[in-house]
Amino acid sequence: MKLAHITMHFFPIYGGQETYIDNLNKIFEKNKIDVSVIQPTSLRNKNKPHFVHYVPSIRLPEPLIKGIPFLIGQDWFWFNSMLWFKKKFLKKQNVLISHYPFHYSAIAWHKNVIVVSHGLDWSEPPNLNLDKHKKYSAMLAKHKNTKIVSNDTCFLRALDFNIKEGTQFFEEIKKNVWFIPNCIDTNKFYFKNEKRKNVILVPRNIRKSRGIHLAIEAFNLFSQKHNEFILKIVGGPLHGKYYKDCMNLVHHYSLENKVQFTGNIPNKDLVDIYNKSKITIIPTIAFEGTCLSALESMACKTPVVSTRVGGLSDLPTYKVDTTPKEIFNGLEKVLNNWNGESKKQYIITTKTFNLTNWEKAWLEVIKK
Repeated sequence: MKLAHITMHFFPIYGGQETYIDNLNKIFEKNKIDVSVIQPTSLRNKNKPHFVHYVPSIRLPEPLIKGIPFLIGQDWFWFNSMLWFKKKFLKKQNVLISHYPFHYSAIAWHKNVIVVSHGLDWSEPPNLNLDKHKKYSAMLAKHKNTKIVSNDTCFLRALDFNIKEGTQFFEEIKKNVWFIPNCIDTNKFYFKNEKRKNVILVPRNIRKSRGIHLAIEAFNLFSQKHNEFILKIVGGPLHGKYYKDCMNLVHHYSLENKVQFTGNIPNKDLVDIYNKSKITIIPTIAFEGTCLSALESMACKTPVVSTRVGGLSDLPTYKVDTTPKEIFNGLEKVLNNWNGESKKQYIITTKTFNLTNWEKAWLEVIKK
């Protein structure tokens, strides 16, 4: 069997979507499935794997984007257009996996497409034209009875499927529609029984939807009571307007010696960071699936305080509202019951969100 991923992001591997595809490829290769990845050209293309195929990457200048129709300004619109040049190659594939529904229209002609959602990527209800188009793409796949795999229940409810949060894990909830949550390699992310440092960890890329500003504001409250702690933010980019806004918050609260921005760190090094941290914050305010960072942390017995946005509602994290005060209260509660919260989250994570369950469910999708 030949299979190709259609994705904006895979190589190099930094974020959750890239890790998801990498884990999936290991399962496919183990089961004798020939895998390819189609993605836009990456400037960081040293040692590119042989199975990664590039199409030209087109990014319009910001001033130009504002003056043209909304779709033409999207990177993925141009990527979808470039897929036409790969049509001969794609026809030879037995299965195409569209990572996010917005690629679906470009490959809907193929006889066997699987649409994967990595989290609800539009506001609900959708108000902007871009959000409406994203939801339309997902609904199109639903109405055509295309296979859909969602990693959270929030996305499925947005498509009018009747499913409660935290239920029906790894099930085909309707014909050709599965809820398969993100899972992690528990041989790679595991408890090392090392001495913990007074570190509050935020393993998040620096985008507004990830709520980095909330973490800083909550830590400002926490630090007034627990001066021995530092906040470590692992992710990038360390540039741009939002990063500057976050740095301005750090300066505003005089936390220069308390807040560390590390930038992106290789995935293989994260297990040590999780094991040496005391608590992890996942302060997402929008667009989140069943967060890999949260699962990785809990598998290392580092308890997680998270908002209940999107797929986070399906996870065993300690959940709070999206305000600095609520995050601060969550940190206090978890710190005061660290052993109990750590153990509870660890047991549920390793029992449910493991690659054994993930492999079984995904093979059912592929072979159906």
